Amino acid sequence: MKKFLNTKVIVGIVIVLGVINGLLAVAMPKKQEMSDEEAVIAFITAYQQGDYEEFKKYVSEDNQLNYIMAALGQDNTEMAAVYQMVHEQTKNVVFTAKAVEGRERWGEVTVTLQNVDLYTPVQVAMASAIEEQVTNGTDSFSDMPAWLLAGAANPGKTVKEEFTVYVGCSEGETVLDTNTN
Repeated sequence: MKKFLNTKVIVGIVIVLGVINGLLAVAMPKKQEMSDEEAVIAFITAYQQGDYEEFKKYVSEDNQLNYIMAALGQDNTEMAAVYQMVHEQTKNVVFTAKAVEGRERWGEVTVTLQNVDLYTPVQVAMASAIEEQVTNGTDSFSDMPAWLLAGAANPGKTVKEEFTVYVGCSEGETVLDTNTN
């Protein structure tokens, strides 16, 4: 009879513990997941701060921005100085991120960026290197890090651009699709 009573007590305790655990699960707030807007803001803020560990949580390994972020604090490639200069010139980006109403299901966030133009000065530096190489027979165009660095060192006017970013989930992680093709 004593063994039976102990089994009843143990089963009762297990049931009570199960009920308490269930009540705690309902009563305790669940971990708040990051909104799509918050994910975009965290991504851009990580870029601004040069925080590669945080940054890479939001992009796939093949995203070209990884080259810039991975090069911060590195001097192990010919392009490291270029990537560091690009980051230095663009880290003060002014931005807004706003989820697209009615499109939350697809993770659409409209992003507006205002930053210096590096595209035009890099094009000018490239054209100059090509002209130098053709005219004088130098290897100036072949020295891509040099002309890229020259272009990035002389940013153009401030430009503003708006585009859509898609926030999704990949292998349980929040990721951004910055492919705007």
